[in-house]
Amino acid sequence: MSVIHKLTLAAEQGNSFAQWQLGSRHRDGDGVPQDGVLSYMWFSVARKFGQKLALYQLNDLYAHHLTPEQVCKGARLALDWLDQYSRRRIEEEHEHW
Repeated sequence: MSVIHKLTLAAEQGNSFAQWQLGSRHRDGDGVPQDGVLSYMWFSVARKFGQKLALYQLNDLYAHHLTPEQVCKGARLALDWLDQYSRRRIEEEHEHW
């Protein structure tokens, strides 16, 4: 199992450090194609899960690396991801009732 696969599994479970790592890897093209939009998405998700370092990364991407359109796309992807995560959690909780 690759490091990226392990990070993705952990990120999908709500691990903010794994989410932050995925943001960093997409920003740098480390093990994945370089993609500022996906980087912004993962840093946004990590920030929502309490990863304080992600705020600095988001500000840097916004100020120096992405167009406003790319920022909007990354934010939309983050909102979609968070919505799907919430729906999965609700379904899991209902299964245990």
